[in-house]
Amino acid sequence: MKVRNITLILLIIVFFVQGCHKTNHKNKIYGSGTIETNEINISAKVIGRIAYLSVKEGQLINKGDLIVKLDELGKSEKDFIRAKKLFSENVISEDQLEQTQKIRDNFIIFSPISGIVILQQLLEGEIVTPGLPIVTLANMNDLWVKIYIPEIDIGRIGLGSKAEVIFDSFPSEIFEGEVINIAKKAEFIPKNIQTKEERVTQVFAVKVSVSNKDNKLKIGMPADVYIIKSN
Repeated sequence: MKVRNITLILLIIVFFVQGCHKTNHKNKIYGSGTIETNEINISAKVIGRIAYLSVKEGQLINKGDLIVKLDELGKSEKDFIRAKKLFSENVISEDQLEQTQKIRDNFIIFSPISGIVILQQLLEGEIVTPGLPIVTLANMNDLWVKIYIPEIDIGRIGLGSKAEVIFDSFPSEIFEGEVINIAKKAEFIPKNIQTKEERVTQVFAVKVSVSNKDNKLKIGMPADVYIIKSN
């Protein structure tokens, strides 16, 4: 008898939890997508040979970290030191000093962001030309998920609407999200996107930023997004 009572109590708890879960999503709009971010190609402004490459794929770096030195750096550094001396002696102007510094700076590259190296295109000893990518960086502090919302629901959300984002890799965690962009124009459902209302043919692209707690998230991770309705 006690066993039957315990079983009954457990079933009631399960149904209660499931009911709460459904209720929690009642006032939310659902969409799915994958983690995206801005990618930045790091390239040189001048022709040169890579003398030193300080990063590799998968490496986390901070803004201002050294990435590349070109072999012409040594000469340009000496020219800059000499120019500073001449400037201190009033032999050259400040503009001439700044020009020498700009030339020196062309041969050394620092990271413009904090992020991760997702691709290394060149190796030490190889020749670079202006605009040719050396490495590609991804900004892991600026992640988002693009989802598609049915036209019938688009009036129920707005910029700044809060969202809950759930990932298969972390099913028990809820990541904070916020709507940061809503498309101005509707579009037909992309072939690789599904919505709950299959009969809906037009949707709006919505961009939801995601808080990267403890740097757990990776680019391309699938995500379920629940936007809290504003009305």
